[in-house]
Amino acid sequence: MSLIPKLFVKGVFFSASSALLVGLSGYLSRRLMANNLSETDYAFYYSTLALLSLMLIFTHLGTSDFLLYELPGMLAKKQNRRACFTYHYITRLLTILAVICFFVLFASTTLLKKYYFDYPVSNVYLWAFFLLIVGYTLENSTLFTLNSLKKFAAISYLRAAKAVGFLLAVCIALQTAYPLLIIILSIVFITSVCSWLGMRMINKNVIFTSCSLIPRSIKRDVIKGGMVFILLSGGYTLMQDFGTFTLSLFSTANEVVLFNIALPISMIVISFTVVMQVFTPMIAESYYNQEYRRLRSLFKWLFAITAALVTLAIPVLLFWGRFIITLLFSEKFVNAHLCTFFLVETAILSIPVRAFLSFFNAIGRRIVSVKCLIPTALAAFVFYPLLSFYAGASGAGVAALITVIVWLLMYIVYYIKLIFYWGNL
Repeated sequence: MSLIPKLFVKGVFFSASSALLVGLSGYLSRRLMANNLSETDYAFYYSTLALLSLMLIFTHLGTSDFLLYELPGMLAKKQNRRACFTYHYITRLLTILAVICFFVLFASTTLLKKYYFDYPVSNVYLWAFFLLIVGYTLENSTLFTLNSLKKFAAISYLRAAKAVGFLLAVCIALQTAYPLLIIILSIVFITSVCSWLGMRMINKNVIFTSCSLIPRSIKRDVIKGGMVFILLSGGYTLMQDFGTFTLSLFSTANEVVLFNIALPISMIVISFTVVMQVFTPMIAESYYNQEYRRLRSLFKWLFAITAALVTLAIPVLLFWGRFIITLLFSEKFVNAHLCTFFLVETAILSIPVRAFLSFFNAIGRRIVSVKCLIPTALAAFVFYPLLSFYAGASGAGVAALITVIVWLLMYIVYYIKLIFYWGNL
């Protein structure tokens, strides 16, 4: 038996290709916005986007991750009816929570303008941005369900379409009199359309034919599992969006801008972590079939690749970081070079973290992920505000690196314990 079946090889190809396109489009979008929008407009866009990303923790209640990690097991065990009930219940719940969150954000406008932004903010622009929360909430649940169905090509097309569509929208918006407003409305529209298209694909699958009455046992299992996964959802945010959030609270608009100059470079690496989702169904199937040797081999290759990338990135970013920033953006953002170094290293180390997250959740050991996240969250809540306040964007980058190192070390400890357990089987 091959290490990776052909279906998953194709999935990796589609995911890696779309990740490259998403990363490149994301970089170009940010480059155009950074060089053509005012400092406050650029800071406003990414500060608000970070806020909405944090709100996703509450609108998801961990249920989107339930689809990513629990649905593959249900399908592997041919529990199609249970999978159908679970998907439809979570979709309905997420829609309700997203609408509630929109009105909460709307009611909090005055507080946000007073305490979150340190510059004047338009109510209209802020309210328009809040509309993103609905499509944003349904997007992950849609993509995670398609991943469980092994529709890797469809996921890649949707991600690529969103990224390229937004890039085109930015190009058009920057030629108008109200570029920021059009950019905001564009991301809201594009995200909503991509989520709707994904849901259409899912509903056409025979497994997910419409369900009217959801059994109470399904609701109970989803809520119970969601309480665990809500913690894990926070982990994703700690590696990417929390830096912008803390800089908005404890630093200046200029530091927010520098952080979000460094972030798109690291996101090119982070975008490749979606490849880990491809392996979630395979991990579940391999574990249930007791193919432990295959799982160990996968992680050996992953550790080797991660170590090579971390080592290679150090001299490149330390010696040519300023040149890279000037080349990719502009000389006026050159002070972002240290933050870029820390965030890229964070992004590389997040690849095995995402793999471990998928692994332990796919095999039904969610409690391991929770135990790993507790010290990770403590490190984030200590270092992000502290270093953001004293060292700005570079400090936030260091905090991100510390956070992901703690997370990875915790996972390695539990993985080694599991390896010894397998050896005794």
